[in-house]
Amino acid sequence: MLVVIALLMILVPASQVHAESFLADWQGPTRTWVGPEYFAIRWQDWSVREGRLSVESRPGRSCVVMTREIERGNGVLSMGVRVEGDEGVSVPAGFWLGVRGPVEDQWRSAAAYGYYHAFAGVRPDGTLVLRDRAFKASATRQSAIDPTREFDLRLTVSVSGGEALLTLVAAQSGSATELTLGLDEDDVAGLLGLGTADQVVSAAPAEHGVKKWHFESFSAEGGRLIEHEQRTFGPIGWTQYTHVDGVLKLTAMMMPIGPNDEQRVQLLIERDGAFVEVADEAIDALARCATFRVEEIDVDEPTRYRVRYRWRGTVYDYDGTIRPAPSVSMKIAVMSCDWGYAFPNAPLVRNVMASDPDMLVYAGDQIYEFFGKFGAEHEPLDRSAMDYLRKYALFGWINGDLLRDRPSVIIPDDHDVFQGNIWGAGGLPRPPRENGRGGDPMGGYRQPPAWINTMQRTQTWHLPDPADPAPVEQGITVYFGGFTWGGVHFAVLEDRKWKTGYRRIWPSDEDIPAGDFDALDPPGLELLGPRQERFLAEWAREETGLIHVAISQTMFAKAHTHTGPELREIAEDFDTNGWPRTPRNRAVALLGKAHALHLAGDQHLGVLAQLGVDVWTDGPLAFMVPGTANGWPRAWWPDRPGENRDPGAPAYTGRFVDEFGNQMTIYAVANPEPGSNLLIPAEDGPYRVA
Repeated sequence: MLVVIALLMILVPASQVHAESFLADWQGPTRTWVGPEYFAIRWQDWSVREGRLSVESRPGRSCVVMTREIERGNGVLSMGVRVEGDEGVSVPAGFWLGVRGPVEDQWRSAAAYGYYHAFAGVRPDGTLVLRDRAFKASATRQSAIDPTREFDLRLTVSVSGGEALLTLVAAQSGSATELTLGLDEDDVAGLLGLGTADQVVSAAPAEHGVKKWHFESFSAEGGRLIEHEQRTFGPIGWTQYTHVDGVLKLTAMMMPIGPNDEQRVQLLIERDGAFVEVADEAIDALARCATFRVEEIDVDEPTRYRVRYRWRGTVYDYDGTIRPAPSVSMKIAVMSCDWGYAFPNAPLVRNVMASDPDMLVYAGDQIYEFFGKFGAEHEPLDRSAMDYLRKYALFGWINGDLLRDRPSVIIPDDHDVFQGNIWGAGGLPRPPRENGRGGDPMGGYRQPPAWINTMQRTQTWHLPDPADPAPVEQGITVYFGGFTWGGVHFAVLEDRKWKTGYRRIWPSDEDIPAGDFDALDPPGLELLGPRQERFLAEWAREETGLIHVAISQTMFAKAHTHTGPELREIAEDFDTNGWPRTPRNRAVALLGKAHALHLAGDQHLGVLAQLGVDVWTDGPLAFMVPGTANGWPRAWWPDRPGENRDPGAPAYTGRFVDEFGNQMTIYAVANPEPGSNLLIPAEDGPYRVA
């Protein structure tokens, strides 16, 4: 223990030191990604070109420097930047100070979710602005500068006795204007960067989105500046892999580099103590990942791999371990549904790492539309794909240290495709909403097929090859299939892709035959679809001496009674896989024949249940995991006690029939307390949990 403590005392100063200065380097080809020491929100709103950093004139955009932090204490800090705005910008732009996130003491939270506590900048009309976020203290002064021509912005922060004096100077063509404001020391302590204020102050023209602010020569200096050299992200983001039957499939997720940057990535495997290159692949232009398939890779013991990329003259390496299949027992960590408010989920990752699972399963909703702030941008294709990639990068930033050393099954759910409660209808396009009809409940995909395929490439390409690779309607790819690893026969299913939209059956809520099991189950409806059912039938017969485990987004029953922010009672919930009943029964029967364990998520409620068709126990044992960061609470509070439960067992356990007529035996539920688990807007972040 004494040796460990001594090492820590040596290492801490090396990663956290006082840095007298910082100078931004934005040279190189045109690109979206700013660089490894920055995190920008949103990616598609920022760009680097010929030494300038530009941001679209939209409120609350930020580019935070992760490797520098303003510490508390007496001292002087100065920041400078050269600025120019397009004609028609409509939001103030300038310095962000005191950037802290909703999760305390987490620099990633500050970079990805943080807000400024102090803003110092200029409005489109040349007015200088100093203020804190809450407008408790603010000052403005009209200047003579023309923001559409280059001008210099200089900020000095003098801290003494817990108070900070901010002095902002704007200079152009020999003329200068000065503005001062006193704030609390806490308003300036934290990360720093550049960005726009979070309000529109002038009329935005129709083409508002293309108007930009431009920055160059950004610098900071002073004794209060701390350097954290290890706080970087990219250009290699993280890896995902499986290794089955000697075939390694590995995805290296990359940052959105520019078209003139190096476009190829190498994969190296350690052999006899040295890394040997085994593959060289191009980065996908839309999915921003490099995908490697290497055959005849035998792994009897942990084997190191290395992903290598050269960017701007520097070689970046990302190392991981190919884990051999366990021979005696297997530990699987299952997660789903991360709303993002707990980012970067450090306690969860720490606990999963401590349990050291052999395999990771992410059962869907790795991201939500509002993951990382600002909702979802659905079009055009390139910007929407970039919006998704930034959100998915946060997933990788959370889970990268788990994923680099373990095989993983990652499958997308509805929010991963920017479409809550999707009914895929075999890949059809979603009908437009007209006169109250259409939209999601009709079935089909909202996003174009190129977008769907891009998303699926990032999340599922590394899975073993699909059982039936033919695409569905619109050329949308599939990923369902089976594989054997470590004495377990796995099936990976796609719950959403073929499921019928219920509005095709009942045009309005008044048409739904509530309470009538048979009327709720008309003929011709699909859940998994014929192709997956054929695969499941074959999978159930194969490898009969092995344990069978099926992985899908949602359990095949409606195992909740209350839902939503106020946990109100709900009857028929067509989003669950309890509907439609007949194809549900076919799937449950096939899983039952395999005596399978079924792992799923989606419903945000932890449930352990046995599913049934003809008898209570002829289906799989199903484990539905609770949400990683639960944003839409659900509860299982049945209005009557369960039947055939053990003496003394809770009333919510035992045998039940759900609202669609499905049999299920509930063994355990992770119910919330009534009135708990509600999302409340947080003063300094997107949410907090009651």
